[in-house]
Amino acid sequence: MAFDLKQDYRHLIRKIPSLKVMRWEKLDINPLIPPSGISASEWISLFSEVFSGDLALMYGSKGFLESQCRDLFIHFNSSKSIKKYPTMLDLKKHLETLRIAPIRRIATYLDVVYGRIQSLVNNLPSISSSNNPIPVKELTSSYTVLELDGLIKELQDFIVSIFLTAIFRSRMCSGARGKTEIVIVLDEAKRIFDRNKEKRPAEGIPTIDILISQIREFGIAMIIADQEPSKLATSVLANTRTKILLSLGNQYDGIEMSKAMNLDNPSLHLKLPIGCAIIKHPVIPEPFIFEFPESGITKNVTEQELVLKGSIIGLSEPSSPVIDNPDTYSQNTEIDNTDKPSTAFLRDLADYPLDSVGRRYERLGLSKRQGGEIRNWLKSAGLISDVKIVHPDGMIVWVYLTPIGAALIKAPIPTPNEGPVHRFWKLTLMKRFESRGYDVREEALLINNHRVDLLLNNSTALEIETGKSNMIANIEQCLNANLSGVICACTDSVIAARIKEHISSWPEDRKKKIVVKVCRLDRKVP
Repeated sequence: MAFDLKQDYRHLIRKIPSLKVMRWEKLDINPLIPPSGISASEWISLFSEVFSGDLALMYGSKGFLESQCRDLFIHFNSSKSIKKYPTMLDLKKHLETLRIAPIRRIATYLDVVYGRIQSLVNNLPSISSSNNPIPVKELTSSYTVLELDGLIKELQDFIVSIFLTAIFRSRMCSGARGKTEIVIVLDEAKRIFDRNKEKRPAEGIPTIDILISQIREFGIAMIIADQEPSKLATSVLANTRTKILLSLGNQYDGIEMSKAMNLDNPSLHLKLPIGCAIIKHPVIPEPFIFEFPESGITKNVTEQELVLKGSIIGLSEPSSPVIDNPDTYSQNTEIDNTDKPSTAFLRDLADYPLDSVGRRYERLGLSKRQGGEIRNWLKSAGLISDVKIVHPDGMIVWVYLTPIGAALIKAPIPTPNEGPVHRFWKLTLMKRFESRGYDVREEALLINNHRVDLLLNNSTALEIETGKSNMIANIEQCLNANLSGVICACTDSVIAARIKEHISSWPEDRKKKIVVKVCRLDRKVP
C-alpha cells in the first residue's frame, strides 16, 4: 500500500495491472469503528491518540475527546441489541449539545475539539457520515494506492496515521508475526514523520513514532522516502534497517544520513552519478554503492485511463478535461482492455449512439445497477456526459461520448463546438433519412464554402437550429448555393415561429424552397 501525496504511484498501473487507486474525496470509512479483532474500548483510545497528535490537541483536549467518544458509544448502544457505531457527524452533533459554563477550563477543551471535528467534517464529507470500518483486509491483500493530494496537511497526517494504526493493531490482535506480508510506501515522509512533533513534550511521543518502532515484528515493512532526511523524526532514522542514500542537495541532510549510515565522508553522496545510491544493509558489514536499473515508467496515466481499467476507487468529480488534439491524446494512451465493461460501454455508445439505456444494458449483459455504476464512473471521469432532450411529446436523457471518451477508444471525434442537443438531432435525422433511402452527407461543404449540417441527395440542405447560431444567415447561405430546398429542423416551437416570422416577407420563389419544422421523435419526416 502506498500513501501518495502527489499522484506519483498511479502510473504503476502500467507495471501492475491489478493496482487499485483510492481518492481521499470519497473515502467511505468511519474512523470511529474499530477494525476487526480490536475492542471498542481500545480503539477509542487509539483514535483519540491519533486524532489529537495529528491535529495538534494538547493533553487536556485529548482526554476530553476520549471521554466524549466513550459517552457517545455508550449512548448509541444503551438500548439496542444490535451493536451500532456513531459517525464523525454524530460526534460533532454530540459536542454541539454539551452545555458547559465558559469560565470552566473544560469549555476551552470543548471549543478546541469541536473546531478540529468541524474541520474534518467540512473537508471529508464522505468520511463524516460513513458507517464502514477501515477495510484492513482488503487494503493488505492487494496493491493499493491512496491519493491524498489536495487535502489539508493535518488531515493527510490523520488519514495516514489512522490507517497505519488500524493495520498494525489488526495484525497484532490476530497474532500475525514473522514473515513480511505487507509493504507500506510513504513518499514525502517528512510531512507525516515530522521531527517537530517530537519537540512537543506536552503532547508525548507521537503515535506514529511508536508504530515505526514496533511494526516490523508483525510482518509489516515500510519504505519511507524523502529528499530532506534532516526533517524526519529521529525514530525513522533509528528504526529503519536498510538505508538508501541518493545524491542530496543540502549539506545538513548529507551529514544526517552519513551519521545514520556510519559513513566516514559526509559529502560522498554528492559524487554519485544519476541512478546510483549508497546502501547500508543490516547483513552486509560496510555500506556499498548500487546502480538502479531504469524503471521505464512514464508518468502519463490519466484518471480516465484508471476508470477504464476498473482501477480507481472513490473517484473524484474532476472538471471535464479540455484536449486541443484528441488524436494525439489517443495515440499516447494505452487502452488494451477491450473486454472490460467500461470499455465495452464506450464502444457501444460509439456504435449505437441513439439506443435507449434499457436496450444498451441488455446488449452488454448488464443489470440496471451494474449499468448505472459504470455510467456514473465514466461520467465522473469526463468520458461520457448526458443532456436532457426536450421535444413536443416529452423529454429524454441522452447519454453521449465526450471528445476525450471518443479519443480513448479511437472513435470518430464529434464536430468541434457542436452542442450535445444539436448532435442528438443531427444523428436522429441522419438515421431517419437514411432509413428512407436518402443519400445523407454530414457537414457537407457547399459551392459557396458554407458547411451545412446535412446534405440530402446532394440537392437539399438540412440545418438544425437550436437558437445558438445565426439561423437566417444559414438559410440564406444554403439558398445562395443553388440548392433545390432547405429544411430548418428547429429544436423547439419558439425558434420555428421566429424563423417563419422572419421569412414571411421574403419573395415567394425563395419562401417556397424553405420548410420549417419542429424536431420530434414520433413523427415521420415530411
